[in-house]
Amino acid sequence: MLFRNTEIRRFQTKAKDPLHFLYASTFGLFRVKLVRLVSIFTLVFHSVISCAFFCEMLYSFDPNLLIEYGPMIFIFGSGVMAIAVFFYIEQNGRLLLRQSVGRLWNFDSSSNLYKKMKLESKYILQVVHFNNFLGVCMVFFHLPAGGQSDKVFYGINLFRRILPQHLNFLKQIYYSTFPILTYMVTVNPYLLLYASSHMKFQVCYVNELLVKMTKDYKDIDYNLLRNEKYQKTVTLGLKNCIHRHAILKFMDKKLNKLIHWPLLILMALSVVAIISLLFIAIVTRQDVHVPSFGATMIFGIVTNSLAVYSGQEVINESMKSLSCAGTSRWTSWNFFNRKMLVIFMTNAQKPFILQSPFFVCEFAFVIKALKFVSSVCGLFFEVARRRDLGEL
Repeated sequence: MLFRNTEIRRFQTKAKDPLHFLYASTFGLFRVKLVRLVSIFTLVFHSVISCAFFCEMLYSFDPNLLIEYGPMIFIFGSGVMAIAVFFYIEQNGRLLLRQSVGRLWNFDSSSNLYKKMKLESKYILQVVHFNNFLGVCMVFFHLPAGGQSDKVFYGINLFRRILPQHLNFLKQIYYSTFPILTYMVTVNPYLLLYASSHMKFQVCYVNELLVKMTKDYKDIDYNLLRNEKYQKTVTLGLKNCIHRHAILKFMDKKLNKLIHWPLLILMALSVVAIISLLFIAIVTRQDVHVPSFGATMIFGIVTNSLAVYSGQEVINESMKSLSCAGTSRWTSWNFFNRKMLVIFMTNAQKPFILQSPFFVCEFAFVIKALKFVSSVCGLFFEVARRRDLGEL
């Protein structure tokens, strides 16, 4: 078995984790029972509303119902599915982080690599805080106080028809779930960003170790071949690199298995939500509430971009491992150490890639998504033109 003693325990170096905010705002916050109960209630509440919407759609076949309420149903559906996905991955996700990140975290706070990690983490957290601010703005602009009409919400229309005597009370509950849905949309991308960033940091550590583990020896290669202390240092360094890379491969395999279908579902719903927003802007443009539209669009783009960015960074760094191994001072190593170097290079041939069916966390996906969205926008413009001419 690759890992022993994997009992559940807290990270011993939590205080030194520069991205601890991401862990605390996701897995950490969900240790609070009230947060879990509110999330479960929101999941059930909006699931019932969504089921009622689709049942009415199937019964009436009214396209105006889809045009009027469909966009917000799909946007809220992203949050509802995000809650379900989080509860699905929570237990295995916690264990995976303890088995990988928790075991590998031993950085020296005074090292240059750790300082580089802190600086990069600072930039990441700045983007996260900006995205959280966008989420707050989005929630506000979807409330009556922000100028949004309740006519776009199917849930309020449903309450008005079946429970008019309790309408005000149900509206308050309905609006109070908006912050929960917005928060849950960010949870899974933040977790992916946290895990992939730590994968990148560990790959950086391995790459740096390959290059610098013999920097203290200045002698010529011929003499170093007979230096037992030097060869032992190289052996220990290579064993450390191979061991760490094996743990990272384990993490990559388990993480991809964990997010295999959830990532596909969430990204598909995100694309549908963005397309729904574009439908509102292009086809039903006279009904657009500009502040809520703008905040929602930017929030959705930034949130999904975090997942793409995190995967691309892991790919970029893991592709450097072969070049770092090739530029190491292998000509001064004995046969056993060269053999271990070949083993490492064989294991490092394939970069770490976060992916699911039809979706890979890399910048190339952005180009494909833009092409797809642009083609859909062309269809929407044609629908809007015919609608203006009275043909629809």
